[in-house]
Amino acid sequence: MAPDPAIVPLRDSPYAFEHSAEETERLAFQHAVVSQIIGGRFLPAIDNFAVNAEFRILDCGSGSGSWANDLAFALPRSTVIGFDMHSIDIEFAAPNVRFEIIDANKYPFPLDDSSFDIIHSRSFSFGITDWPRYIAELRRLLKPDGTIHFIESVFPELVEAHSPHLCEIYKLLREQYNINYYIGHTLENLMPDAGLTAIIVKSFTFTYGPYGSTDNERRIGELMRSLTYDGARTIVRAYVAFKGLSEEEAKPYYDDAVKLFEVSKKVPGYIKYVVAAITC
Repeated sequence: MAPDPAIVPLRDSPYAFEHSAEETERLAFQHAVVSQIIGGRFLPAIDNFAVNAEFRILDCGSGSGSWANDLAFALPRSTVIGFDMHSIDIEFAAPNVRFEIIDANKYPFPLDDSSFDIIHSRSFSFGITDWPRYIAELRRLLKPDGTIHFIESVFPELVEAHSPHLCEIYKLLREQYNINYYIGHTLENLMPDAGLTAIIVKSFTFTYGPYGSTDNERRIGELMRSLTYDGARTIVRAYVAFKGLSEEEAKPYYDDAVKLFEVSKKVPGYIKYVVAAITC
């Protein structure tokens, strides 16, 4: 079974998700669902932006570009710069948004010191290999009175106990690239070493399936289960391509993704929101 050329092989990149039209669509869907969980399209702490604000805003790991483009339309006098490790093409792009190709694991970024009022970093737990270095780089780019907004999933620690084949993949990511998919649990503790202070730490709860107490919670839970399951299958697909596994050999890995969500429906998930500012 030859590796799929549409998938970024694990050995070439720490980011296990493929760069494809399907993945871009999943990321746009993720943006919409996470926005519902945190209660705002952009950032919970400052979602009511003044339309005439003149900010310089950096979006790290823009993915589909949806967040950066939507914000640029909402703030027409601001400048929004997004980056990712691949080009981002948006059919109806705002005139005040642009996208750069930057690898979040190669420092320094080709951006000026103290040049951004707001920095947004979301869903990087499967992409960053050195979190202290990454946070320090964002600190370099931040204006003295600016803020960095981290939004990361806090995954239940279920993989090791219930999904041995997924555990094999995650172990490879840890050992080969130092990927810490549980970074959401302790993210705020990394701020002081970068000269930052976590001024807001908040968790938003959701379920992996239709198990909430309200119709809206159940709807969001169903969306999160679908979204996260698709993400798990994407990681498995990259690993299967990397290993050149046959369909029969790959089946236990896909079965593990299903098994994990049968267990996780009993355990809540969290979105961790950390806002950091330069320590005075």
